Amino acid sequence: MIAGVNLWLATTTVVLLPLLVPRGPGQSAPVDAVAVAYIVVSLAGRLRSRQPLRLPAKGPLLLIVAGSLLATAVSLSPRDSLLSLLVEAYLLLLYACVASDLDGDPRGLRTVLVAWSAAGLLWAAVFVGLHFQLLPQLLQQLLVANSSDGGVRVAGAAGNPNLAAGYMMTSLFVLLASPWPRARPARLLAAGWLLFALFLTGSNGALLGLAVGLPVLAVAASLRASRSAGGRLAVVGAALLAGALLLGGGALLLGVPQVGVSDVQTLARRERGGVFGDSLGRLDRSVNGRLLIWSDAWKAAGSQVAVGVGPGASSEIRLAGNRLKRGLHNDYIAFLIERGLLGLLGLLAFVALLLRWSGRLLACRLPDGRGGWWSPAALGAAVVANLVLATNHESFHFRHLWILFGLVWAAGRLAGQAGPAGTQAREPDAPTPKELAHALS
Repeated sequence: MIAGVNLWLATTTVVLLPLLVPRGPGQSAPVDAVAVAYIVVSLAGRLRSRQPLRLPAKGPLLLIVAGSLLATAVSLSPRDSLLSLLVEAYLLLLYACVASDLDGDPRGLRTVLVAWSAAGLLWAAVFVGLHFQLLPQLLQQLLVANSSDGGVRVAGAAGNPNLAAGYMMTSLFVLLASPWPRARPARLLAAGWLLFALFLTGSNGALLGLAVGLPVLAVAASLRASRSAGGRLAVVGAALLAGALLLGGGALLLGVPQVGVSDVQTLARRERGGVFGDSLGRLDRSVNGRLLIWSDAWKAAGSQVAVGVGPGASSEIRLAGNRLKRGLHNDYIAFLIERGLLGLLGLLAFVALLLRWSGRLLACRLPDGRGGWWSPAALGAAVVANLVLATNHESFHFRHLWILFGLVWAAGRLAGQAGPAGTQAREPDAPTPKELAHALS
């Protein structure tokens, strides 16, 4: 259970998630001060009450840690690898505290979801204000100066437009899962506002994640409409069959698509100067750059891929007498090259568990602690969308992603305790002004 100062620190951490500039030592940010305070208070409370700290998916995570330690021992940059391990230990603690504190606590989970939803709308306003230059001049200059691409794409206070896009994409799904706002028109307007802010980041990876995550919600709606296990199995089968028929029919009618670099370049040229100029209009540069990075890193790492070049050390890979000097922009490739086969195996096992937890949320409804019910399906869709985003960005170091994982696990545990909501369950009430003010204070 989470309450008092602990709840205040947890919700404040969630509200401040995109506040990542200015940067401090070791890529630390203003939000980390609150997050560390939350971790300390949470651990102290557990120590006093002798309650265990849960680490969901302990096996895969320990496998990742083992691979990371082995790779660090032979790292191309021991300093960078040790710093990466320190950051990852912090993220694992944050994840474990969120999961442990919200385990079996529907009211606490509801408060965090409401806080995240409301904060997402406020940060979206910052994105829009920055894009249209509506913010105070000093703030505008500060945010642009701290952007990794010089303010060409909107990054808000995240400093990185891809990180900002991942946060906004996740916030959209959190809003769709949250019990607030209750009224459908208000939810649609809020979702549209977040979607517009996401569009302003110009992130192709986030748009791809969104395109995969939204169909998951359609499947979830069909699953909830079915009242029997057989009916739900039929829905899953129908969804898989429809996907196979769609792909097969398209291949028969149009032929197997042969998408090459030239096709990507043609699409990018066509979109430049249009509505999607900041996203699809630069797709050729993004795709070409990533293909080159992946190819160079794979060739240069050579046999050291078996154990890894070291967490966070891929930029030190030697290539034709020079260093790679950049990240790998793909978590799955990065885990293999930086942490070796052991690290990749741990990541894939962790992904499998995340998908299992997410699948449990698609058909259920959960109590909100106030006599109402809400659907957590969009949290599962958020996990799927972020796993897709990880194919073209290194997103597993995003703070909001580990909080999402903790929420998904806690929601899954609550689903196992609550059972089916039943036909008599009423829709969740909107939060009172006092509750909303408490969540955002």
